[in-house]
Amino acid sequence: MQLGVVRIKEREYWERMREEVADSVSEIVLKACSLISRPQYMPQMPARSEVTSIFDTSFLECQPYLFRVVKHPLDSGQNTESTLMTIGASAVKKMLRDTFLS
Repeated sequence: MQLGVVRIKEREYWERMREEVADSVSEIVLKACSLISRPQYMPQMPARSEVTSIFDTSFLECQPYLFRVVKHPLDSGQNTESTLMTIGASAVKKMLRDTFLS
């Protein structure tokens, strides 16, 4: 990431630069999140014999391996995973942009 310091004399230029910075930072955050979310960075589930040393197993109905998430709750069956990721990424990008611009 490169950072340039500029002096702004006009209000219009300042607002345009502010929007560009917000867009750039949100792109960087989303890129970092997508890189971290790759499978090679996600920890593997432990063997069943190690579950009690890693997870709280005092709840009988809520343990790993008992449930499997197979479908997004808002998915109507027409959206693919990539479409849902795009929708989520655009929502996060809008939130970051609004944060910087407010």
